Amino acid sequence: MKRRVLCLAFALAAAGAAAAAAERPAYFAAHYACDGGLAIRVAYPVDPLAGHPVTLRYDGQRVVMRQAPSGSGARYENRARRLEWAIKGDDGLLIDKAADRTIHCHTTPSRP
Repeated sequence: MKRRVLCLAFALAAAGAAAAAAERPAYFAAHYACDGGLAIRVAYPVDPLAGHPVTLRYDGQRVVMRQAPSGSGARYENRARRLEWAIKGDDGLLIDKAADRTIHCHTTPSRP
């Protein structure tokens, strides 16, 4: 009896872990070299149509950005931080409205 209860507990724990993993979106990282020696790391969702946010490392902080309308390429924004991130091909443009700063970036090879 104890063995059945233990097996059932393990099975339920494994099913719960698998369900939690299935709910988490998959991401991939891209690294950018930018004007002034700035380096930016961006985590993009593998499925861009799922509506998951993009995470950007900028100015020592993690910034979560939502997709915004774009005429060409892709654009993301964080209205509270007044930041925009626009990409097309290998080029990126970070617009920091709060600091009145525009930073041009280009992808670099991914780090191991």
